[in-house]
Amino acid sequence: MRDKLVLTLGILCAVAFILLAGMVGYHMGEGATTPAPVATVDLPPAAAASATPTAQATAPEGSITIPGFDKLQITASTGQQAAPFYNPAGNACYFVISLFLPSGEEIFRSGLVSPGESLSTMALASVPPAGTYESSILRYSCYSLDGMQPMNGADVKLTIEII
Repeated sequence: MRDKLVLTLGILCAVAFILLAGMVGYHMGEGATTPAPVATVDLPPAAAASATPTAQATAPEGSITIPGFDKLQITASTGQQAAPFYNPAGNACYFVISLFLPSGEEIFRSGLVSPGESLSTMALASVPPAGTYESSILRYSCYSLDGMQPMNGADVKLTIEII
């Protein structure tokens, strides 16, 4: 009789532990967000952007690699442009990539870009008049893969040429 009581109590404790662990896991996952996939759109050749990357060293273990560009050339005829931007595969974070004119006007902001992913297109919020915009800013906002916590980011100066 005593063995049956011990076995029954053991089973009840195991079931209670499993239920408790499930409830804790469920509540920890509440509010978690799943990043949206990066959209791709086929563009006509006239809308292609070209960019001149800067020389880039491999980042030390545990740091974030930020791609840099000296110059970005886009066409004034359309707001939909080819995009040369990417998140290097070795990064342990998501990127949100933004593009600012020297005036501070934001003309592009991406969704979340996962490590190893790239943007094939960017939809400009506004197409600036043709010209050269030196000291424009390419901003990388970084977010942790687990929990979407903000991390260190970077602002990279570049020249935007609108043709």
